[in-house]
Amino acid sequence: MAKKNPQNSGTIRQRSDGRWEARITTGVNPGTGKPIRRSIYGNTQAAVRKEMTAILRELDRGTYQPPNKITVSAWMEEWLNTFCAGKVKLLTFQSYQGIIKNHIVPAIGAVEIQAVKGTHVQRLYNSMTRAGLSGKTIKNVSAVLHKAFSTALKQGIIAANPCDAAELPKVEHKEIRPLADDEIPLFLSAIDKSPMRNAYALCLFAGLREGECLGLSWKQVDFEKGRITVSQSSNGRRLKAAHTISHPVPKAASPAPLSRRPSPLNTSGPSG
Repeated sequence: MAKKNPQNSGTIRQRSDGRWEARITTGVNPGTGKPIRRSIYGNTQAAVRKEMTAILRELDRGTYQPPNKITVSAWMEEWLNTFCAGKVKLLTFQSYQGIIKNHIVPAIGAVEIQAVKGTHVQRLYNSMTRAGLSGKTIKNVSAVLHKAFSTALKQGIIAANPCDAAELPKVEHKEIRPLADDEIPLFLSAIDKSPMRNAYALCLFAGLREGECLGLSWKQVDFEKGRITVSQSSNGRRLKAAHTISHPVPKAASPAPLSRRPSPLNTSGPSG
């Protein structure tokens, strides 16, 4: 015979197979108006009652999370397609995709999202550190993971963000070693047949970062004055301080016809 618990919020009964079952009403279906019930099974009445009491406390506190079998991999795909697509820039979206595919899914993709703890996230950070990945890369992975779990928290899928219980490794700034004079010809020879050789050479001789080079437009290039104005990055974001790089053009030299000018950085041609 089923017995009601002291709070009259559920029942406990022994099944015909000898196991014990507790049934709890955890909410109301918003579509049908019918109560949502959850069953808990165990080998002893005490074990079932303990788990039922814990759930009742969560219901009273408003922290109860209905069981959800969705994995981290499935949630990351849902997060990307539902909460990111069309809401972030294309380059940002592609960056998220790469981080999820290359770092998050291989590490914890098969884990159910409600089972993820801070230790899972910490192990991910630690393994990336051991693999020699930079602190910046780990920080980027952490940012994507934290955003995805924050959305899951807002949607009521998880009760807390496990990223808050993990610590990022300290970022070690490695000294940048520029190419020596005798290494420059070797580099130029190596890129000679690359379709991006002009971009690589520009980065080398003008000291441009990757984003600055990819962010150049034709209106920022002045062939007559031998000048490039760097004012935006590849994601279209304006730089805080634009700067100009000049290479003097001899006064006696006349500008070369457009068809004889150096090949464009973008092999598709000027885009304005």
